[in-house]
Amino acid sequence: MRERDGIVYCWPQDKQRKGVPPLVLRLLRFNDGRGAVYLVTNELNPRKLSDPLAGKIYRQRWGIEVYFFTLKSGLRLKRLQYRELSRYLNAAVLLLVVTWRVQSLIQVGRDAPETPCDQFFDSAEWKAACLAANPGSPLPTTAPTMGSFMLLLARLRGYIHTPA
Repeated sequence: MRERDGIVYCWPQDKQRKGVPPLVLRLLRFNDGRGAVYLVTNELNPRKLSDPLAGKIYRQRWGIEVYFFTLKSGLRLKRLQYRELSRYLNAAVLLLVVTWRVQSLIQVGRDAPETPCDQFFDSAEWKAACLAANPGSPLPTTAPTMGSFMLLLARLRGYIHTPA
């Protein structure tokens, strides 16, 4: 494999010996906010697929991956056991809605981290979470920001935040 001027050539030796042409790909580089991301595509024309558009598609696809990870692992959809299909389907629909809500709130925490969390949570909800996360500590007098509150909720589930 070689890369030259943003073009990647994949040409294993056995394919070269057989006269098979190399696989030619374009290397895309962009920053996702946490660091550099590198993707390859078979679309060689940057007018058809620009680096910014590829980054936008990547972020959308990644959101879908996280959604299903949350559904399967976080809410443990696979562990549901019902004798009747209708009960399983009802539970699955409920978990889909909960997952969508969780993902929406996570996105707000990323896109508008300084927004007070009481715009999305009742005071009883955010106060209960603060008490659970910080037992013995006094409650904050004002609602935390969405950025800090979503991290607090994640830590309750075992997430360890490591800033980039």
